[in-house]
Amino acid sequence: MENEIDYFERYDLLPKNIYEIINKVTELKSYDDTKKLLSKVEKLGWTFDYYLDNIPRRLRPKYNN
Repeated sequence: MENEIDYFERYDLLPKNIYEIINKVTELKSYDDTKKLLSKVEKLGWTFDYYLDNIPRRLRPKYNN
């Protein structure tokens, strides 16, 4: 995990389809909003973590878990 890229911090490296999904999100007001975002990126083979603070972290391709 130490050398892993968090693509939330490196938008310039994202595939266009993932970038467009992430870029459309202006605010995650609830856990449901975050779950919907997670569902969208997971359908395209990506994932991220979020905790009680509801802030998404560690956006990455699913195969890098």
